[in-house]
Amino acid sequence: MSGFCGIVCRRDDQVSKDHLHRMNTGMLFWGPDGISSWNGGQVGLSHFKLVVTPESRYESLPKVSSCGRYIITSQGRIDNRSELLKRLEISEDRWKTIPDSDVMLASYRVWGKDCCRRLMGDWSFAVWDTVDRGLFLARDQFGHTSVYYTLNGKTFSFASSIRAILSSPDVDTTLDEELLGCMFYRVDPFGSVRTIYSKICRLSPGHWMWLDGSSLRSVTCQYWDPNTIKPVVYACDDDYIEHFKEIFTEAVRCRLRSIKPIGIFLSAGLDSSAVAAEASNQLKNNAGELTAFHYTPGNYPTSSDVRVSDESEWVEFMVSDLDNVRVDWVRDTSLSLQDVINTNVDVLDANALQLNMGNMWWIMEGMRRAAENNIGVMLSGSAGNGTISYSGQERLYQLFFLGRWKTFFREIGNWCDHYDLSVAKVGLRLLLGPLVASLQKRFLSALKFNRRIRIINQEIPIDRMFEKRIKRSLQKRNFRSPAYLRSCFKSRHNRLLLIDPKSDRSTVKVGDLYAWMGLEQRDPTRDLRVVEFCLGVPIHQFFQDGWDRALVRRAMRDKLPEEILYRKTRGLQAIDSSSRIHKDYLQLRDMIERISISDFAAKYIDMVALRRCLLYFKENGGCFSARDYIRAGSFLRSVAIGCFLQKSCYDR
Repeated sequence: MSGFCGIVCRRDDQVSKDHLHRMNTGMLFWGPDGISSWNGGQVGLSHFKLVVTPESRYESLPKVSSCGRYIITSQGRIDNRSELLKRLEISEDRWKTIPDSDVMLASYRVWGKDCCRRLMGDWSFAVWDTVDRGLFLARDQFGHTSVYYTLNGKTFSFASSIRAILSSPDVDTTLDEELLGCMFYRVDPFGSVRTIYSKICRLSPGHWMWLDGSSLRSVTCQYWDPNTIKPVVYACDDDYIEHFKEIFTEAVRCRLRSIKPIGIFLSAGLDSSAVAAEASNQLKNNAGELTAFHYTPGNYPTSSDVRVSDESEWVEFMVSDLDNVRVDWVRDTSLSLQDVINTNVDVLDANALQLNMGNMWWIMEGMRRAAENNIGVMLSGSAGNGTISYSGQERLYQLFFLGRWKTFFREIGNWCDHYDLSVAKVGLRLLLGPLVASLQKRFLSALKFNRRIRIINQEIPIDRMFEKRIKRSLQKRNFRSPAYLRSCFKSRHNRLLLIDPKSDRSTVKVGDLYAWMGLEQRDPTRDLRVVEFCLGVPIHQFFQDGWDRALVRRAMRDKLPEEILYRKTRGLQAIDSSSRIHKDYLQLRDMIERISISDFAAKYIDMVALRRCLLYFKENGGCFSARDYIRAGSFLRSVAIGCFLQKSCYDR
């Protein structure tokens, strides 16, 4: 995906060419097909071009509008461009040569700030208004793209990548210690505005900003709120399925718009399999091929009957009837954990600290192979758990508490038959499980912040003095989860927690990494139409006849094999994390020793605990318990935090 950056000075000041050049340097790999800049004195804009869609070949940014009033730079893809071009009354014979940035600019000229409500896709843009002397910044509804910004004295800087902001002269890189402490525990109570740098912010998904060019004061407005989505109600179940098929087919079709080959990360779960089947069907009409990248760590034992490490059997079932799908099996790589951590910290900066490093080595290997095969687009189904394949198990509680006993016992009986469960086991799971979880959460929430965190995360090697400092500032914040029994009646709330656009759990975290590889990630399960439909439909569409995730199972009956549709297990791809730590012990030991030299890193990390954790994996590298799986993730995240702090110390 392309990128952009820019600078706005106060009215009497001029943009420094060196300032703009240094920001461009921080994003060089975003523009493999060209980098261009525009300097208007008070304002400077840059664009980093990556040609993926057919129309992007005709894109030339930054661009001055025909009336001379607006200058735009942008990134992304508009999925409803045909609809917008019709409403903008643009001749159809020009559509093939009109890039998406022109659609954004024309929409802004006609509808102003309200244009954001009409744009669908993965996009963000900046428009300088030469008449009103102001800058308009906007970001798509789910934050597939990102906009970072900072105000430093008399200069406002913004960019698609935080690397460009950090490359600016005299940027304040003071760390936000509250957020850094939360990253140790993977807790984020602050949403998407704050970054780990206290003076650098991020524009929230579904928001726009207006910056006054004279005072550099800004106003931010939320133009899309998932909590206001209207319910979707039809007379019969078939109408829901037909509507879902229509919008899901369109969501996939929009994401196949590319002049380069298409790839997909295929896990053989319902989400990625549904995307792969629909993409394969549409590509076949144009004699296209889909390359699927699948990782299997081998047949490791798991602590659950419904979790498996080796999904290759289901991948074989999946592609057996799809003659235009080629599978690239990612079984090993020359990348070590040291390579993965260093690369992610160098490319993603602080965003790397929120990733699961146990997964990143095979994801990076898949991306590397995709780039070698000239693939330009990587599909995924990462948001499917909260949209197309939501489990819908709240329906059982609703049936029980509403007294609909006949339907309740029928669903319970069918569920037991499908998953080979006993009625007693299901009863304990439904009744005693939530009760115990509710009591446990109430007990933990009654404890002080540091004691509660200690119980939940016993293996975090955080410095104790640092923990006490963040405890004093965070103990007034509410970290309690809602009571489980109460959330059983809030299915839309639960779905939103999984999608959660405010937390930026989208592709933005790895956007720089995809740009570094010359790739663009697209996720049909986060399409605006798909999300609004899945949040609006009643809960019984997700749980029917004893099957959870019933919506996608029914909708994909004619496109997925039964082995996938009615699969009873789920994958666990990062289960080999502990064995990989054991394998790379010497390199990780050297990394920890280098981190320990930094007094700055030692302020936040308990180096003794970090060494002790590494020694544990050296001695128990063959263990595959759930506890070791969690411990491995915490350890690798802590090493990544140490590398980041060490790098930050040198950059200072």
